[in-house]
Amino acid sequence: MQYKMLLLCDFNKNSARTIIDHATSFQKFSRHEFFFFNPVSVSKPGWLNLDRFDFIVIHYSIYVLGEYYLNDHWRKAIAASKAVKVHFIQDEYRTVNAFHERMRELGINILFTCIPEPEIERIYPTEKLPGVHKVNTLTGYIPDYMEKKKPDFEKRRAIDVGYRGRNMKLFWLGELFQEKTFIAEEFSRRAKGKGLTCNISCREEDRIYGNKWIKFLEASRCTLGTESGASIIDFDGTLEVQMHAYIDAHPEATFQQVHELFLKDYEGKIRMNQISPRIFEAIGCGCCLILFEGEYSGIIQSPDHFITLKKDFSNFDEVVEKIKDQELVKKTAQKAYQDVVTSGNHSYRAFVENFDNVIGEYMTSTRSAQNAAGAAVSSTKTGSSWKSWRKFKKLALFSYQYLKQKYQWLYQSTMRWTHRLMNSLRAKAMRKRRIHPFFFRQRIKLILSLFKDA
Repeated sequence: MQYKMLLLCDFNKNSARTIIDHATSFQKFSRHEFFFFNPVSVSKPGWLNLDRFDFIVIHYSIYVLGEYYLNDHWRKAIAASKAVKVHFIQDEYRTVNAFHERMRELGINILFTCIPEPEIERIYPTEKLPGVHKVNTLTGYIPDYMEKKKPDFEKRRAIDVGYRGRNMKLFWLGELFQEKTFIAEEFSRRAKGKGLTCNISCREEDRIYGNKWIKFLEASRCTLGTESGASIIDFDGTLEVQMHAYIDAHPEATFQQVHELFLKDYEGKIRMNQISPRIFEAIGCGCCLILFEGEYSGIIQSPDHFITLKKDFSNFDEVVEKIKDQELVKKTAQKAYQDVVTSGNHSYRAFVENFDNVIGEYMTSTRSAQNAAGAAVSSTKTGSSWKSWRKFKKLALFSYQYLKQKYQWLYQSTMRWTHRLMNSLRAKAMRKRRIHPFFFRQRIKLILSLFKDA
């Protein structure tokens, strides 16, 4: 059965590519009918009847605790809707209790979480989220354009080790979160005088986005990496407040100092670690991975798919020799590409197929539940109304073709005027809020669909 789904998400032309790839993958690969709307800084339009959808999907790009992203008007409308509510969530290491409360307010039915399966019940206990079906997912997958573009493993690459990180000083997230900065700074320091051409930085002004990032990876023989996530979970937000206050008062404080003072008793109690989309991107571009020891969601293993760098850098000289071994680097990169990209097991197509299966199983198991039943009834056409619609559509199509032939000059003039008007409206909307053209097209699609249903 095909369901009608409304996906609430936010991105613009400057957004990270992985956000756009994740959000638009549903339209590309799902067997269900998807409509998109960006709710950021706007109230729900009166013409948008949420009860006409079987599912409302809230993407992780919508920070549900932020009034700017999802205001009170939207939240009340979502909560009152008969649709099944699905929530994709990321950055789950902060203010967890507040997320529990917001999910109950919205009436979330299905939660896609990046928390590893053994830890899900500890973060989202059943007593706090009764009846919510929880599913483990990754933060990102391999996009279809990367599957189609096979890297040139024989090409000479100018950079031996390329990497970009971000020094955000979010100390309260624990040792795992700091590894992205630590691996860059320590590798750069030790690599001096080793005969390697490195392009490694954690400075904000050196960040690279979009196609420039892909070209950077394609110019690098190797790249660094760590597991994504956090090793401390801040349930009520108090750790974050304490850290901000202390760092404001002591801007030169190091992570080791702060960890010893505040964090050591919280470290490692719950571990939220998984593979990062950046690793998928590197594999897709033919880079050899130099990674800290880790599980990486069980998707890649050493030595087949990456060269292991110990977290204390005790094997650094051995890693340098492996980087200089051209044949080893090429063989490792090819093996990772074959097992991760070519297999298709971690593509967005596979991700959406799993999403569709989860939806199907949920609807089968809760067919008689009031949310599912209400949504299904609201969107089902009666036989007579469907026949009437088909007759009207045939009549409208005949009239359109007749008038088009009879008054060709009027048709062409009207189309030119409509085209200019649409371009003007789109340009005005984009200037106002940097709206991605995707959402403008989706709004037109939504209006036409709701008009047809009416």
